[in-house]
This record gives sequence, structure tokens and C-alpha cells, in this order.
Amino acid sequence: MTRRALVTGSAGHIGGLVVRELLEAGWEVRGLDVAPHAGTRRPWFDHEAFTALTADVREAPAVRDAADGCEAIVHSAMLLWTGAEDPDEVRSVGHDGLSAVLSAARTHDCAFVHTSSAAAVGEVPLGSAPADESRWNARPITPYTRTKTEVERRLWAERQDLRAVAVLPTMTVGPHDPGPTPSNARILGMLRRPASPVWFDGGLDVVDARDVARGHVLALERGRPGERYLLTGTRLTMRELLVAVRRSRGLSGAPRIRLPGRALVAAVTAAEGLAGLAGRRPPVTAAQLRHRLRLAAWQDGSRARAELGHRPRPLAETLSDLAAEAGWDSRPAGALP
Repeated sequence: MTRRALVTGSAGHIGGLVVRELLEAGWEVRGLDVAPHAGTRRPWFDHEAFTALTADVREAPAVRDAADGCEAIVHSAMLLWTGAEDPDEVRSVGHDGLSAVLSAARTHDCAFVHTSSAAAVGEVPLGSAPADESRWNARPITPYTRTKTEVERRLWAERQDLRAVAVLPTMTVGPHDPGPTPSNARILGMLRRPASPVWFDGGLDVVDARDVARGHVLALERGRPGERYLLTGTRLTMRELLVAVRRSRGLSGAPRIRLPGRALVAAVTAAEGLAGLAGRRPPVTAAQLRHRLRLAAWQDGSRARAELGHRPRPLAETLSDLAAEAGWDSRPAGALP
């Protein structure tokens, strides 16, 4: 008997790849998104077992109708944050979307996988042990991270007997991105200028979007209701990430110039002022940067590895695939200044 699932946010980067993973696992999939699915260069949307639905995830009747006959809901719909979005709209999509999806899951007795974020766990001081699922971010610094944290807390407060599992991906990058998302834009910028000699403090964990999508399906099949699972990839300092980017473009060497935090903060402060004069919101504020320079976005993914079988691919493969998708050939290897 064919299993049927509803995926919200299915035209997005993670949601679209979750659709592919479910189809490959033999599921019939309905994808609901406010954005169109056509023209996104993802051929699996033409699969006979996929149905594209256009609706706002905040429209509770539409979500309930979409979930009718489904065994599971994967809720990945969210408004990303680049600095240009209305913070109230980000919060509305997060909170009202959760309300609509929880109502649909209860109405149709669906298993439920919620796409949270490692930002809901938060960062740790550089050199400290990584954070695990027992922690919550006490100081979210953007409307996106604040909303992600609030919404996941609401899920656990309101789930009652719902068969719910949350997955918390770290910085998610990789091919098949219709955006690009802010994370992919950041990495693509590095890949475009791999010989930059400058580095700065900070640390992060980078995971391939394809592995995140697979993690959603593993959570649906193997996750324990009521549990959170951090989906991690490769843990690096910013300097180590820049070295990995160089290697992926066929370059040797490492950046040698450490840019002091105060210089970065001064530059961002100036950019923030100019954005304000132009009536725009900057993508990063000086306050956010000060926060990030002191901390590392490092999380412990051992629970997902042990219980779900999450096995992220090497970062080099992700970077190589991103560069190839962008049409960039590897440069000749050679030492850089």
C-alpha cells in the first residue's frame, strides 16, 4: 500500500530535496508552497507520484485539505532572513504556519516532522564543547533565529499526543537550490573568490542539503516522538572553511591575514548606517557580528548519527558539486600568497 506524505515549503531548498527523498523511498508526495514549483530545475517535480499544491502555509483550511489521506506531514515552510524581509512577516509564517500544520496533523492523525534549526540550540564559545539537543538558544539575534526558537518551543508545549519529531540542521548548503538561500549565497561568494588572503574569528558547522533531506526521512521512519535531532556535517573554524574552499577550487595555501574583529565591526557599523539612510535593513548588524565573533555555531550531532543513521557526506564533495553546478572549472593547483 502506497504511503502518502505532505511536505510544506516544498518549492524551497530543503523542502524540495525532502520531496525527492520521499519519492525515492516509495512515498506518494503532495507538496504545498506559496511559490511555484515549475521552472526550478528539479526534474523530480514531474514524477507521477508528486502533486504540487499552491497555498500559503498559514491558510489552515488549505493545509487540512492537503493533508487529507496523508500518513505524515513534513513541515519545512519558513520565510528566510536576508535583512530585507519584514520581521513581523517572518514571525507570522513561523507561528501561524505551525498552528495550521498542527491542526492538520491532529485532524488526520499524521506523524509529524518539524524542520527547526540548530540556531534554536545556539552557539558556544570558541574552544568549548559543542552544544547538544538539551540546550536552547537564550539569545537569538535575528528575526529568523528568534522565530525558529519560539516555534519549536511552541511545538513541544502544544504537541500533546502528536507523534512529532524535530530535526535541527546546521548551516545547510549544496546543489539544487532555487534561491540561492542565504547560506548558499555565502558559500558561493567564497567559491567565487577562493584566493582571498583574509580570515577572521568564528566557527560553524556545514551540512549538505541532500543529507539534511535524507535526515528528515530518517526522522520520519526512525525518530522517537518527542525528540530533537541535530543534523550536523563538518565542524570548522572560519579559517578552516576558507582552506576547504581553496582546495575545492584546486588551490593550495591558506589565508594569512587575520582581520581583527573590531575592524569588521567598524565596517559593518558603517554599512548599517548607510542602509538606514537608504531606508533598508542590513543583512547583518554590528550587534549580530559582535555576537558571532565571540562564539562558534558548533553542535553535537551524535544523537542523529546513533538513532537515525545520519551520515553526512564530506564537505569537499558538497563544495565540488556546488562549484560544478555554478559552471566553475577547478583552477590549476598552486601556492597562493
